Amino acid sequence: MNAKGILTGVLLVFVIASFGYMLIQEQSESEPVETVQAEQTTENPDNSNHVLVYYFHGNVRCQTCQKIEAYGEEAVQTAFAEALSSGEIQWKVVNVEESGNSHFIDDFELTNKTIVVAKPGETPKWKKLDRVWELVGDKSAFLAYIQDEVRTFAGENS
Repeated sequence: MNAKGILTGVLLVFVIASFGYMLIQEQSESEPVETVQAEQTTENPDNSNHVLVYYFHGNVRCQTCQKIEAYGEEAVQTAFAEALSSGEIQWKVVNVEESGNSHFIDDFELTNKTIVVAKPGETPKWKKLDRVWELVGDKSAFLAYIQDEVRTFAGENS
């Protein structure tokens, strides 16, 4: 066997080992996280002025999914601390695979893990923030995107 063949074999073993390591890392970091069961957007019509910011996920969660949740929560907490305290804005993490939460898949036409901003009331409105997947690599753009969408739903100017 020549040097080129040996090098090719070593590189192939390295690639396979790297891929295996990546899978093990991904699996160990995707442990299920306990979440609270969230309310439906049509509930509580008396308080139609509040805004719900949901992060929807399933039982299996990758690093990117966890980053989307963390950035989403940070975006809401840093820009809307007072509104969170008063209940005008609520951050909710929902595992759609837990008992009683599967209705959210139909309610919000969920096809992936994402953030949804919703405003309940007689005529509930909501918006999936699917750009989170595009922006997760740019934290400042991600935070601005979430905050702008929440402001729109909350009726704030700016």
